[in-house]
Amino acid sequence: MKIKRILTLLFIFGLFLTVGVNAQTQDEPLDSFKVGDLIYYGYMINWRSGTIEEFSKNRSQIKIRYGQGRYDTTWITPGPKVIIQSEKLHLEMTASQKMGLEMRPESLKYMSSIVKLMQAYDPELTYAEGTSEQGLPTPDKTEELNKVRQDLAQLDEICKTRFPNIRNPPSALSKKWIVERYGDQCAIAADRVALEKKQWQLNAERNRSAILDGYRNQADNNIGNGLIYYDLQLMALDFDGWKAAAEVKEKAEFVKAGAVMPPNFFDRLRPISVEVKAFIDKQSSTNRWVAPKFQDAAAQALAKRNATDEVLKRSTILAIGMDDAAWVRGSDSKNEVGRDSKYIYYKIEKSKNSYKIGRMLVKGPVAGYCQEREFVVRRTTKVELEILDGSGKFVACPK
Repeated sequence: MKIKRILTLLFIFGLFLTVGVNAQTQDEPLDSFKVGDLIYYGYMINWRSGTIEEFSKNRSQIKIRYGQGRYDTTWITPGPKVIIQSEKLHLEMTASQKMGLEMRPESLKYMSSIVKLMQAYDPELTYAEGTSEQGLPTPDKTEELNKVRQDLAQLDEICKTRFPNIRNPPSALSKKWIVERYGDQCAIAADRVALEKKQWQLNAERNRSAILDGYRNQADNNIGNGLIYYDLQLMALDFDGWKAAAEVKEKAEFVKAGAVMPPNFFDRLRPISVEVKAFIDKQSSTNRWVAPKFQDAAAQALAKRNATDEVLKRSTILAIGMDDAAWVRGSDSKNEVGRDSKYIYYKIEKSKNSYKIGRMLVKGPVAGYCQEREFVVRRTTKVELEILDGSGKFVACPK
């Protein structure tokens, strides 16, 4: 564990050095400079100072005087490898980099806690690739949460007492690496209370939205196999009623995560409900209930007693029967017991279970809709319900 932590810190340290020497871009507009300005020009750690003497016609090149001699001038072309800075910005950059070197070992101690709030502070901030960090603990994770709060409080004290004016480097790469942005680190620590609430909200919306994404896949699968799961049925046939019940449960989940459910949280499911309802309506207009040929009072009574999902408990069973007249023995099991150079030896165990399949015609809970549900009963020493399908095939209601 210690070795892993040391390797992680070495990786971050190496990343800082890599990012630090490449984080140089032209931050000040070139047209903000004029002849006579004292500037610094260079790249990374190689800088020289001089005075602007002349611009080329299209201002793409600048003539710099860096000494008093007749030939102490040079033409530079500002770009990715040559940057010019005003004296003020260059001094600020130098001071910031010096403070950054002093602050770096301090901030690395608290990096695990910093990154837990960085997305709430700035969504563009990123952490070292190749490492992973757990998200901000929810309010019920008291011990872990207190550790984050304690870390950031200590960092805030360090920022205010030792680095009161520290800033981010004056430029950055396309990615904003939190390990090099000392100003952001201190700002996160200072605003930790507000950011904590904001991060909880972001985390809750992301995590709970992932659950809603499952409805899209479920709808595609259900429509593909022609059987609509009961929760999707309720959403399709009574979206507002389904939404009201779902909101009660979902609001509680958001509260548990330290957040508030957005008022439009379920809105993106409405188009899915419309799509599924259209499929249900088509099924209802084309499918007909075909009554099973056989009866088994005990098996059918067992299926009725277990018809308790959110659709069945609010519906009426109009008809029920069995598709199997006799019990069908289950498949035998085959277990390997040995092998040699020629053969593999198995022990065959005959199934002690027998099964029957039945179907029921259900009306409701939404008026005008009927569906067919399949069930399987199992017999060993007694008859038990094996499966009562939670998905239904819609059929026309009998007249």
